[in-house]
Amino acid sequence: MKLVFKRHIGLFGLLLCSLTSCFAGEPSPPDFAAIQDVKERKAKFFAYLEPLASQVNAKVLEDRSRLLAIAESKGAMSWWDRRFVAQLADRYRVDPGDLDTLLRRVDVVPISLLLAQAANESNWGRSRFATKGKALFGQWCFKPGCGMVPKGRPEGQTYEVRAFDTYRDSIRAYVHNLNTGDAYLDLRLLREQERNRLAAPQGLKLASGLSSYSTRREEYVKEIQSMIRFNKLDRFDDMASGCSHTELDHRC
Repeated sequence: MKLVFKRHIGLFGLLLCSLTSCFAGEPSPPDFAAIQDVKERKAKFFAYLEPLASQVNAKVLEDRSRLLAIAESKGAMSWWDRRFVAQLADRYRVDPGDLDTLLRRVDVVPISLLLAQAANESNWGRSRFATKGKALFGQWCFKPGCGMVPKGRPEGQTYEVRAFDTYRDSIRAYVHNLNTGDAYLDLRLLREQERNRLAAPQGLKLASGLSSYSTRREEYVKEIQSMIRFNKLDRFDDMASGCSHTELDHRC
């Protein structure tokens, strides 16, 4: 009962967020590089990014809730539902008839995982990519001018670090990357297992599916897990990864 109550509250918070001010203009970030005290810098980093991450997850959860209702409906889909599924399938690169795969992709990324990776990849918001290009996660792009050229990029390579207009855009692209990239299928399968056993996805567990995110492979995974533990980031997960109303009974 306590767990279900927490999930209701988590969902309510996310939906309230999406219906009120969450998608308003993004506030100016603190100057993380100017904050000398490490504890203060960390606290402000998490306090600034957590609401943005929750906003992105709120929209994903909204889509997931509707998709689950459609998938579990006994009757034929309405024209509006077919249109919704087709648009969602196109966005998530899935055949519209494959609802199982679509549901596996349309889901939240635990806040603890997101914050740990953002801190790791952006040097706590102080990297050149973060300050100049709002890039928190070091995502590559390959169209000339799509981002910022890394210093020391090997000769003959054309990749850039993708730049964004806002930190929210960076977070949205990161979540979409984990939800659609072939390299992160293991993460999605771990998340699906958590849903099937009526548990909210936890960043500490899902980090095991990130070995392809870095050339450091398992060492990178261990580092992200260590950051989650040391900073007690799992405190964000139960509330921010709450189940949609149709999942509360059997698919949380």
